[in-house]
Amino acid sequence: MDYCRTLQQEKDRILQKLISLNTEIAKYPEGTLTTNKNGDYHKYYVLKNGKRKYISKDDNKLIEELAKKKYLMAEVKDLQNEINAINAYLKNYQEERYTKKLISKEDGVSEILKPLIMSKEEQLLKWETEEYPSFSGFPQGLIHQGPFGKKYRSKTEANIAFLLVKHHVPQRYEWERMINGTLYPIDFTTKHPKDGRLIFWEHFGRMDDASYCMKIGTKLRDFESAGIFPGINLIMTFESKRFPMNINQLEEIVEAWYQ
Repeated sequence: MDYCRTLQQEKDRILQKLISLNTEIAKYPEGTLTTNKNGDYHKYYVLKNGKRKYISKDDNKLIEELAKKKYLMAEVKDLQNEINAINAYLKNYQEERYTKKLISKEDGVSEILKPLIMSKEEQLLKWETEEYPSFSGFPQGLIHQGPFGKKYRSKTEANIAFLLVKHHVPQRYEWERMINGTLYPIDFTTKHPKDGRLIFWEHFGRMDDASYCMKIGTKLRDFESAGIFPGINLIMTFESKRFPMNINQLEEIVEAWYQ
């Protein structure tokens, strides 16, 4: 558990501090400073080997050094108490956590609890890493290397994926969705890292292909019927051989939509 690891690290830090303190204490004069009230004044003594010896007030340096030594020795006791407390906790710590056990059960209660107690970051990570129905057609077209070893159909799509990772945007590539009777593998389905809302990204990379362009209108009409609309929750990017998109343009789009 992270807390136990933190405690162990703190214990190691304290042990190093104790070594440093004991090394410093060894440099001070032998004996322990004691005092005795005498009217409005104090008399100072050094206790050494069970014997107490008076220290003249004229020997201020010795008194100050023994006082500092006494403070350092008290600090050592404080640190030793902290180590004892850490040791007691680690000794009695139960590895099995009742909350973890409750959540790990495959029952109705855990299914209710999981979305309620998971942090926003945990929910986004779970969404991004769980399996989803992705487009399996034309695998020979997946030739461009993207983040984490995943392949994409164009260099621009690979760059989009890299930028989404850079800006901590959860993403799914070619997640198939049935829209208006047609199965569409949307290029990127993402979730906004701040509020978790779905944002879709379609990259139209063959705008110099007439038949390709003819299909865009039908796709956008179907998307609208499913509540996916440009400028609202749909990002649209376009390129052709004459007008390719560069990484700076894509970065501006990512920053505009996900900040």
